[in-house]
Amino acid sequence: MVFVSPLVDVFLISVALSVVLNIPYKYLVNQERVKQVKERVKTLSQESKKEQKAGNADKANALMKEAFKENSGVLTMTMKPMIVSMVVVIIVLPFIAGVYGDLSFNLNEQTTITIDDIEYTAAKTDTMVTLSSAQETVDCTTPCRQTVGKSLWNIQTTDTALTLQRVVALIPVSVPFFGDDLGWLGWYVLSSAFLMVIVRKFMKIQL
Repeated sequence: MVFVSPLVDVFLISVALSVVLNIPYKYLVNQERVKQVKERVKTLSQESKKEQKAGNADKANALMKEAFKENSGVLTMTMKPMIVSMVVVIIVLPFIAGVYGDLSFNLNEQTTITIDDIEYTAAKTDTMVTLSSAQETVDCTTPCRQTVGKSLWNIQTTDTALTLQRVVALIPVSVPFFGDDLGWLGWYVLSSAFLMVIVRKFMKIQL
């Protein structure tokens, strides 16, 4: 069920998930140890560059190997929280897809369908589709982009099927293979990439 709009709903879910997914990293990883490793790796990298410039290739390589070993230790520490986070994602993402994903219906001359918990009568004549409910009536010649209920949809038909692809966010330019809109997954990934940085900084996570 859409509460405010798919754009807002999925963004708020992204906020909540970003916090939940970072909790294991906050409490299952030694943050002080990670901080020390990052500082150590930075120092080793700087020393390696100095040795490289001085022509001491063997020394530079040895320092980089030590830095790599330090980073490998951090990666080992993150395995347990990573597994916990993956379990949460596996559980939650199918739920989001079920609520905000695309819809497909078998279509006869007149069919009753449900879109966001509202019943519509769907009628098709050639490429013209009419969706009627107690609240609204929507007509469009497919393929088309039309608002139905609280969502914007890309609507397509075949002889026997009606497909509604939910548009969660519009983007300013058309991207090859993606077009000028994002579904729930694209918007979730875009939001999460931005939010993860902010949430980790707010929660003082050193990763």
